[in-house]
Amino acid sequence: MLTRRTFRPGLSIFMCLALAIAGCAGRPLGTLAPIAGTVQGASLVDMLVATTRAPSPIPGVVYSGDRGDSLSVDNIVVSVPPAGNRAAGELTYPAVNPADPRTEFAVLELTSVDRAGSQRWFDRVAGSNKGGDVLIFVHGFNTTYEESVFRFAQIAHDTAATAAPILFSWPSHGSVFDSRYHISHKALILHV
Repeated sequence: MLTRRTFRPGLSIFMCLALAIAGCAGRPLGTLAPIAGTVQGASLVDMLVATTRAPSPIPGVVYSGDRGDSLSVDNIVVSVPPAGNRAAGELTYPAVNPADPRTEFAVLELTSVDRAGSQRWFDRVAGSNKGGDVLIFVHGFNTTYEESVFRFAQIAHDTAATAAPILFSWPSHGSVFDSRYHISHKALILHV
């Protein structure tokens, strides 16, 4: 017996939203909390991260998706799992806190730096063996601060970039549905 179904757009929209939200679930919050150490065979990505995001009160989140009052700069060292534990291009976020450096990307160090600290990082990382070259990454509009740090570590590592990695993370709530504002009308100049 055939029955006629009525199309209900409200229900369809609700189901799509529920699936989208479920797809985003699963990552713990606060994955930037530094861990004590890494494992043999892991690689390290030592990056400078500049952001205009507001600080977050949540440990390990570091910055929220809101716009802050000023530019903040951090030196973050990310441990990348050993080559045999992941494929190139694959980003394995921590499933639980603390991260397992054998199979997941993990933060080893996260230090706020001032202008002089940025210059010391540049001299150490870009000036030592990289000839002063830098690789600058600016993430997309629907990216959290945590996601931008881990994604850039993966890119810098997997491309075997010889330039010093610098990330700029601008205000974004990590959601397509929350893009009210992001880029300021003010120009950003980072002096290193």
